[in-house]
Amino acid sequence: MEYHFNDLCMPTDHLLTDPYAAEYTQQYIMPSQEGEYEVRSTILVDGGDRFGVSAVQFDKFEELIWMGNQGGHVTSYYGPAMQKYTSFQVHESEEVRDILTMENGIYALTKTSLRHQIRRGIPKHTHRSRNMTDMQCLYQVNSTKLMMGGHQDKLIDLDLTKLVETVIPIPEEGCAVLRGGGSSLVACGSASGSVSLRDLRSPTTAQHTFRAHSACLSDLDMQGDLLITCGFQSVNGVAVAEPYVIVWDVRRLRGGAATSAAWSCATAAPPLLLHYLPAFSGRAVALSGDGHVTLLHVNASDDNHSVFQVDTQSSLCSVMDVSATSQALVFGDQAGHLHLFSPQHNHEPVFNNFSRATEFADAPPNLPFAGPTDSTFQFSSVPLPALAAGPRWFNELPPAFFRKGYRKPKPIDPEVLNTMKMQGPIGYAPNPRSFKRNQMPYIEDTLEDLFAAKVTENKFTNQPVPKHYQKTDGRYNKQDSETSNKPGLPGLEAILPNSYCNSMLQVLYYTPAVKATLLAHTCAKEFCLSCELGFLFRMLDSSGGAACQAANFLRAFRTVPEAAALGLILPDRQDSQDLQALIQSWNRFILHQMHYEILETRKKEKEMALLANSSPPKIRGSVPAPIVAPSTQVNGYPEEYQYAELEFLGPSTEFEDGEPREDGWHNLSQEEALFGPVEYSVSPDTQLNKVNDELPNQQVDREESDISQLFAIGRHQLNRCLKCNKEVILCGKCILPHIVYIYQVSLDSQISEDELPNQQVDREESDISELFAIGRHQLNRCLKCNKEEERSSVVLACALQYPMGSASARGFAELVRASLAPRRATPAWCEQCARFTPTQQQGRVIRLPPILAINCGGVTAHEKAYWAKGTPKETPDSTKRGSSGKPCRYGMHCARPGCRFKHPDRPSPSQGSSKSPDSHCVLPHQLLIRLQSDGDVIINDKVRLYKCSDRVRPKVHKHKKKQVTTISEEEYNLSAAVICVEDNPKNLVAYVQIGEEWNMFNDVSITPVSASEVVQFSAWWKTPCVLFYSSASLKQEES
Repeated sequence: MEYHFNDLCMPTDHLLTDPYAAEYTQQYIMPSQEGEYEVRSTILVDGGDRFGVSAVQFDKFEELIWMGNQGGHVTSYYGPAMQKYTSFQVHESEEVRDILTMENGIYALTKTSLRHQIRRGIPKHTHRSRNMTDMQCLYQVNSTKLMMGGHQDKLIDLDLTKLVETVIPIPEEGCAVLRGGGSSLVACGSASGSVSLRDLRSPTTAQHTFRAHSACLSDLDMQGDLLITCGFQSVNGVAVAEPYVIVWDVRRLRGGAATSAAWSCATAAPPLLLHYLPAFSGRAVALSGDGHVTLLHVNASDDNHSVFQVDTQSSLCSVMDVSATSQALVFGDQAGHLHLFSPQHNHEPVFNNFSRATEFADAPPNLPFAGPTDSTFQFSSVPLPALAAGPRWFNELPPAFFRKGYRKPKPIDPEVLNTMKMQGPIGYAPNPRSFKRNQMPYIEDTLEDLFAAKVTENKFTNQPVPKHYQKTDGRYNKQDSETSNKPGLPGLEAILPNSYCNSMLQVLYYTPAVKATLLAHTCAKEFCLSCELGFLFRMLDSSGGAACQAANFLRAFRTVPEAAALGLILPDRQDSQDLQALIQSWNRFILHQMHYEILETRKKEKEMALLANSSPPKIRGSVPAPIVAPSTQVNGYPEEYQYAELEFLGPSTEFEDGEPREDGWHNLSQEEALFGPVEYSVSPDTQLNKVNDELPNQQVDREESDISQLFAIGRHQLNRCLKCNKEVILCGKCILPHIVYIYQVSLDSQISEDELPNQQVDREESDISELFAIGRHQLNRCLKCNKEEERSSVVLACALQYPMGSASARGFAELVRASLAPRRATPAWCEQCARFTPTQQQGRVIRLPPILAINCGGVTAHEKAYWAKGTPKETPDSTKRGSSGKPCRYGMHCARPGCRFKHPDRPSPSQGSSKSPDSHCVLPHQLLIRLQSDGDVIINDKVRLYKCSDRVRPKVHKHKKKQVTTISEEEYNLSAAVICVEDNPKNLVAYVQIGEEWNMFNDVSITPVSASEVVQFSAWWKTPCVLFYSSASLKQEES
């Protein structure tokens, strides 16, 4: 028998029988015929084009519908028209699995978090814990507690006021559904098909547990003592949806008879979701996945049920909810749509019996409209808003602002008063032009500030960046190449990412020693920068002056993990803000990378030679003398690999045990691998060609193909046994020849390192380290215990170390000397003292490279201050006669060379005497570096001074008793430079000396420049980054 929970759903004949019944609104009557509900509105939710609806809930306090989708977004809709109210994100990636509405807001549950937000969308709190691993459902215990369940072995009882969790372990396989029937019992359903009943007063133990479905549980709901479930049963090991709803009587379950306490209600389609109608007893809604909705009478045995269809557009209907008044049903599908249904005769359904008013945003004021061309509009018709605080408006100025006042006259420049000549009552003075006409200084500004700003402005605006130094588009245009590339040299396009290194690539290309090394290098490594540089240099040689792209090199450069770790790979074509530091780091990286790649290739070649040496000898006779390359020296160091010879060999995998292969080729002998190829004698008689002992006088015919006829190389080889003198002549063909490298071998190199315990093993050198390596010894002496520790190191690029304090005025040559042999005191760890102690570090140079690579730094503010913009003017000797600080009457227009007064554009006599005549803005073309016996270096940029000092060598220092002599002396000439152009955007260009001429490379733009322009850095936009100084001996060898 059905009963009603409230009066809104009862027939009016039983409620109003008095004569005043007509004055009241007609009550809602639940019809009983087919299709009781019909659709009222269908909308596409926020994010419905990407995510499906995963949770839906009617608000228990307001006329709102809350929706959560699979993208973690929550949206609310107001009233039957489903007008969007609020929309916000609760999680960046996890789906919203359940929503619970309370008086102070809503709670949205995701997989690992619980978000509390007020209805207007403002977040209040996000709760996370280690116990929340895979949450699924929410249940409100009371106004201060709620219970959470999920696919895990525990329930979480959360206190909302203290945010304290109480973990309830459950033996079932999780809790996917939590529903209560109005009493103290709550039903917990697991995905495996079992249902447990727990008392909220003691939820730790289950009152009763039974198996509702054999395969899995889909959904359940509870009203009073009736529990309904739907799910799947296992048929031959396959889960099949049950086409009915099972009704359980909880009172009979307590007695232990689970089978007799259940009966089924058939549905139109296998149900997926269940929900009781709160306004009726024994009425439930069953929803299938394809959108079939059945209104069940769980207490009736007949099958006369109301059925209607939800148009889901062939998508799965995933969620459902029923309003508290049973006047509205809402369904959500995976296509992102919400469908609102109400009874046929009820077009304005109510969600709650006593809903409170929903808070909306204030409506914008209805102001009068005025067009932009309306000249008759009265602005006074626009009303002023109400005063929020205070007695008056802000636009009401105080009376003091309406008083008449007179502007004070501009103060006269003191320079005008000092230079004024009086002619009676009239004074005459030249215009200092320190500010513009009608320019009034601010109260806090002084004339000195205005004049300083004017000087700074003129300094930077009077020297614009030349056009050929500015950043180009980087594309090669054959029509513009005649004007932008007058020398006809090949350039590099800058249309690819990381093309900022084009300037350094041009420097390496026009360095003959580096170019020859990279052209001779080849290896089997997939991404080898040395190989790619060699291929790029070959392309530049054969381009005929046309611009090329370093695409293959840049692609290999992006794959090097060390380059990415150093920040040398840019994400796009946008240049970095600090190109100075970037190109210097790239220079240091590419030198080390080429060194290690060449060294690794050399090690592999040695390993191959040792493998060849391990095979037994296969020839007899006199071994020719080893091919020893003439020993050439670069800066006092011999080259290890001088020659390479072409030897025709087959694949090494076919040479086994010294047996002849079917094509007649043998392994490389020990003498061949160590001393070079051995000449074999070939008999012209074809009858001597023997393949084996069984065919002594027959010639084996070979099958020829088109490929072998084009590429095959025929050869005869004589093999003689050293024991029995048996000779075998082999004939064969080879399609692909191999290159065998001939090594320079000495007797000392055959001795292992273990046999020389008292000798120092030399560091492995490569062609790059022989060109750029700077050998140094560093002596660390503890200032506490005087313990000394010495170690050696090799650097490929010298980084300038800028001095601090008064030493910052030293010249460039002294700066290079201090960087090659640094001396400083710094705290370091001392083993003898067992703590950090002040340590004196002194560097000594033991080897000078043929090419001196210098990273100029200039990144920090202190380093930038060293390169002063503009050459300091020397004060004439005549200015030293006076030391007056009085300004000159003619100001900047003074033409007297011996004027002793103060001028704005020149320093005072006292300041001029302390200035160094050398400028930091001019680099020397030549550096003469002298290496002393004590490890110190003496550098001067004027060669003639060293020629005059030859007669005083050797010399004795004042504070040293030991005589100091000169070990070596080398003259270096500036061969290349990379500079940074401080423009917008910044740009990197390269100066390269080709023969006797200097050229400036700006990607595809190549311009001849003078030698003085290369070394001059007085312009504000020009800063050196990388310098290459080549020794004179290397220049002679190259010529």
